[in-house]
Amino acid sequence: MLGEGSNKAAVQGYDRRRAASALRSAGGPATSVGAARTQTERPSIVHTSLYLPEPVYEALRKIAFEERLKIHDVVLEGIDLALRRRGYPSIEGLKAGKKR
Repeated sequence: MLGEGSNKAAVQGYDRRRAASALRSAGGPATSVGAARTQTERPSIVHTSLYLPEPVYEALRKIAFEERLKIHDVVLEGIDLALRRRGYPSIEGLKAGKKR
């Protein structure tokens, strides 16, 4: 089990990455690590943003950290469940061309 100090260091590291990302988004210095991808690199991917209440974001962040995932993965899991509950194929099914 991780000690409290380990968890705090990991969270602080995550906050630094988040701050660097915000700086780049605001037109600050860009690095090769955070360089924007062009549409030709990932033509089948659409970028979208989510506006989440802070407690929801923090809960997702905690789940992602504890399960060693990215928040993106946890959100996609929820989207997959919502699609299937409404009669759509799974995300993988939709990517493979399956129809409702």
